[in-house]
Amino acid sequence: MFLRRPFAASPPLVRVAPFVIFLGLTFCQGRFGEASRYWFYLAKTLAGVWLIWEMRPFVSEMRWALSWEAVAVGVGVFVLWAGLPGEWTTQNSLWAKLGLSHPPATAARLWNPFAQFGSGSTLAWLMTGVRIAGSTLVVPPLEEVFYRSCL
Repeated sequence: MFLRRPFAASPPLVRVAPFVIFLGLTFCQGRFGEASRYWFYLAKTLAGVWLIWEMRPFVSEMRWALSWEAVAVGVGVFVLWAGLPGEWTTQNSLWAKLGLSHPPATAARLWNPFAQFGSGSTLAWLMTGVRIAGSTLVVPPLEEVFYRSCL
């Protein structure tokens, strides 16, 4: 409840603060050992859910509205996204294909909670579920409100 007053008083704050808090927690991932990648992802996902709950009454763009145009655009974007060949699906590969970037110096570490917490462990499955839920249900509203409503 302590964020409701500042959020109600400042339309820019309600759109920027949740994203900045989420980015701050993202920055902490992996900074305190390998396992911190997973624990901070869990923390930022839970914080993101709470922040969305707190900001929702003050951001009218977050209220769902169904229209045939929205469904058509959603289906079109999905078809385009699912139909792209693999070499065009990441920004790094796109920029490299266009000759605008250099290959990374080191390979990125893979997200693999089963290697971290044990094959088939409950904790590994929990972190996998949190990753899926966070990337599909939490990140999009936070990003959309920040990028589309604020910027």
